[in-house]
Amino acid sequence: MRVDFTGIAGTDWRLEAGSHTFSGPPDDCTGTLTIRNVSSARVRIRRLRTSLPARVRQGFSALAPSDIRLRLNLPPGSSATAQARLELPASTPPGRYLAHLGAGDDKTTLDVHVASTRLLELDPEDQILVGSAGDPVSFTVTLRNAGNVPIELQRMTPVWLTEQDWQERLLATTLREGGDSDDFAAFAQRLLERARQDIPAPGQLTTEPSLPLPLAIGQSIDLKLSLALPDNLRAGHGYTGFIRFNEERLDLEVYCEGPATAAPASERASESHSP
Repeated sequence: MRVDFTGIAGTDWRLEAGSHTFSGPPDDCTGTLTIRNVSSARVRIRRLRTSLPARVRQGFSALAPSDIRLRLNLPPGSSATAQARLELPASTPPGRYLAHLGAGDDKTTLDVHVASTRLLELDPEDQILVGSAGDPVSFTVTLRNAGNVPIELQRMTPVWLTEQDWQERLLATTLREGGDSDDFAAFAQRLLERARQDIPAPGQLTTEPSLPLPLAIGQSIDLKLSLALPDNLRAGHGYTGFIRFNEERLDLEVYCEGPATAAPASERASESHSP
């Protein structure tokens, strides 16, 4: 059974009078409370609860009743100031609020400043894709606005993939191609040319629904994505990359199971739509 506090509020322990300020985003809105133990026994306080204020000043809103979490162990006759945290719903809009906190006949006002927080949640946060070079691979990502302000999902940018262990393979291959008389300049030139050939072209992304797209507080959408794998991926090799969703990112692992067909993906797509 949960015990919020011991003793009788307002009799065994007293709240400091006056106004107290709490501030921060909904998941970390903190302030301090000073409490005095006027009893002959030890007092423990873990949780208090606010109520609606009797009056709301101009420029403020009334804060819905909320729990306050704190941790106080007060010996008889002692007082202490404790860090306290308001437990607010993640969707609480930014702004200034007033709340009432009472303990028996003791009453105090909380001046609450809720900060804005932009939080976009991705599910999943990473994705493994398997396909042949030049072919499209499709998957779905669930996006949820877990902050307290609306979000606009921005357009997708091309996806750059990096071959796993690419540097080691490139260096070893370039060294094997050189002869005993190979000098540094020739080696460097060959290394540069091969690096340019091996860097995958950017993969193009399409989405359904199309972006940009507004996302209201608490709203979720299932976004269907199709990634056209670059034509110059190497069969049997693995690649890493990421897709940017505003400030968040979805990490990718891509495994190429086959080479591209003779025509690039863009040409094959146009041919399939021609009469």
